[in-house]
Amino acid sequence: MPDFGKHFYVRAVYVVALLLLPAALLAQGESGAEWMYEAGKINVVFVVVAVMLLALLLYLLMMDRRLRKLENEEKLSK
Repeated sequence: MPDFGKHFYVRAVYVVALLLLPAALLAQGESGAEWMYEAGKINVVFVVVAVMLLALLLYLLMMDRRLRKLENEEKLSK
């Protein structure tokens, strides 16, 4: 059996959970969306999603800088 890393099963559970999440959200129907609008909580949802997307963007930019630095070091060492 190939070695997928020590956290393979945890990652597999996360993937399955993320695949099932849209189905669970769609099962709520319109009542969940209407409640969010009526209670004014939809703004909180938008802010949380925006913060998560911003954090993901910053993480990707940091990883890009690290990879670029490693590539440059590898080119200089050859």
